[in-house]
Amino acid sequence: MMSQLTLDLNPDQMRRLMDLAAAESRTPEDLGREALDRFLQARQDDDPNARLPQDRHAALRAMIGLAKGGPADSSVRHDWRPEDEQ
Repeated sequence: MMSQLTLDLNPDQMRRLMDLAAAESRTPEDLGREALDRFLQARQDDDPNARLPQDRHAALRAMIGLAKGGPADSSVRHDWRPEDEQ
């Protein structure tokens, strides 16, 4: 089962896509899937770190404590509010 993605193309992009699809006797959808596969593979080849991290929350954990004036770890001080410090 395939998922669906909707793209807004400008008139020039749509014309070029339709012309290429007709010239290659393929559907615009096939060309779009091929282009997306190439883009994703190139991205992965250029930057192996572009893959999703094994630890999906690593980026969020790295941000804990970055807000000036906030608690270092909100899990420790979950009831903290700025007005509590006044």
